[in-house]
Amino acid sequence: MFTFSYFNPLNHTSLKFKKTIQSIHFCLLIYILPLLAIGQLFEESISPLDIPIAVSGTFSEYRKTHFHSGLDMRTNGEKGLNIYSISDGWVSRIRASTSGYGKVLYITHHDGHTSVYAHLDKFASEIQDYVKKRQYAQEKFEIHLFPEKNILRVKAGQIIGYSGNTGSSLGAHLHFEIRNPNNGLINPLKLPFYVPDTIAPIITRVFAYSHRDDDLKRNELNFLKKDPGNGIYIMDTLVGMGPVSFGIQMHDRSNLSANVNGIYSAEVKADHQLIMNYKFDNIQFTDRNYINLMIDYPQYRLNNIPIQRLYKDPFNQVSFLDTHQTGLIKLEQGDSISVELIINDFHQNTSIIKANLIGGTPKEAFEKVYPINSEGILINKSKSHQLQYGRIEVNFPKNAFFQDVRLNIKQSNDTISLGQDTFPVRNPFTISFTLDESQQESTDDFYIGKLDNKGNTSFVSSKIDGNIIRANVSSLGTYSLLSDQIPPEIMPLNIYDGADMSQEDSIKIQVTDNLGKLQSYYPAIDGQWVLFEYEPKEDMLFFDFSDIELSKGIHQLDLSATDRVGNKSQIKISFKR
Repeated sequence: MFTFSYFNPLNHTSLKFKKTIQSIHFCLLIYILPLLAIGQLFEESISPLDIPIAVSGTFSEYRKTHFHSGLDMRTNGEKGLNIYSISDGWVSRIRASTSGYGKVLYITHHDGHTSVYAHLDKFASEIQDYVKKRQYAQEKFEIHLFPEKNILRVKAGQIIGYSGNTGSSLGAHLHFEIRNPNNGLINPLKLPFYVPDTIAPIITRVFAYSHRDDDLKRNELNFLKKDPGNGIYIMDTLVGMGPVSFGIQMHDRSNLSANVNGIYSAEVKADHQLIMNYKFDNIQFTDRNYINLMIDYPQYRLNNIPIQRLYKDPFNQVSFLDTHQTGLIKLEQGDSISVELIINDFHQNTSIIKANLIGGTPKEAFEKVYPINSEGILINKSKSHQLQYGRIEVNFPKNAFFQDVRLNIKQSNDTISLGQDTFPVRNPFTISFTLDESQQESTDDFYIGKLDNKGNTSFVSSKIDGNIIRANVSSLGTYSLLSDQIPPEIMPLNIYDGADMSQEDSIKIQVTDNLGKLQSYYPAIDGQWVLFEYEPKEDMLFFDFSDIELSKGIHQLDLSATDRVGNKSQIKISFKR
């Protein structure tokens, strides 16, 4: 606490001075103490793991639909490792889901920051009991809870859960986040965690982009000399005219992990003048709306080549880019400009790409980034468009794309091709299929699927309104009206009719469906709902006998499973306990 001494408090001047000091004291309490608390969190937090931190995913690295919002920490491929609260606080949010973060905890700390622990296998016992009680009350596994402040308090270093692979995780690990009081995201490496890292970012390919006449073109630069030992890359001299920007295919690694990760910061200098820079200290969730303007979209979508653009598109409103720096270099006849692209990881390991630009006639032809269709429908980004193709309707809202695009749309029966996924979508558009008379006889069997280049189909979430089925989609491609009459297949693994389950700890049942994940399921024992956890990646449902007390004798399990179209299967099994 702050204390003050006042000179001669009895006279009028001193009383006025005292009021001023009290006002300053109040301001210190309101503004300075929270800052001190923030400093304490970022200076004294402990690691959420008791093994060395090996990074498998860095903050803000590019994912297909978003910037990675946290730090992925390896757990040696194991489930069940202890997960600890990094500081004192309370559990403010809990979620159990079959997608996204899976089982996740949010702990709010005394300075207002929140730490997030995702893909957990299970929660610590007190939290687990709190969650299960509400799962049974609501009769559902997927649940979203917001405990009051004093319900689930935790201390720094307290076990809060155990590592897992739940939700959209592709392998056992801990996804860890730090959020500020306004729900903005902070790079977790700013916390005092020791992550061994002496490896500089690795440059794979470098591209120059010509913006001349608003016709974006790319050209790959060759390495004349590459010396990753000292982080220096020397590139071809580039000859060209008009505005030029750069893009890099690159990745980073840390000492304890072979994973390919994203970089921390980038700078572009032309003749030693900074013309663009950013670093991933903080991001906002809204930044994901512009992620496709930070990459070479066609190369990523068509060829799976992640080229990070060092250029600020006029429509790009991500929070971490300076609005006055575009990364564009004006190149005119006779110019000679030296360029440096400086790439850092969080631990200040640096790689520098050096190139010279010469203003003149290009030696090599640049290729177009976005395809130019000479035929088709022009979609003006400033207008909405309603297009009809037989019983298929496509509605593009205003600003569906970031630019005007010409689409060569083709329709055949119940399939419509909008062209390859080469233009990033700014706002989702709608595809609607009107069912014919024969299809209306079994309306519930139909769904919309997206077809890839190999003819494989992925389910698209859609709604049926009378004889119309529609979906909001966020990418170009080929969409088709499909039907499914195949119900899920339920395969008990350790239980059968008449089985003696008295020595078993759990019931395990595999449920598969040709459309993948189930829409819903309902399990009951002796007519009462019981908690079967669902893991879609393994097509598994499992029940823990410790959840409830079953008397000795014969019991009946009833289980129904419904797929995403509405086809339903059910089983009844009698067992002894």
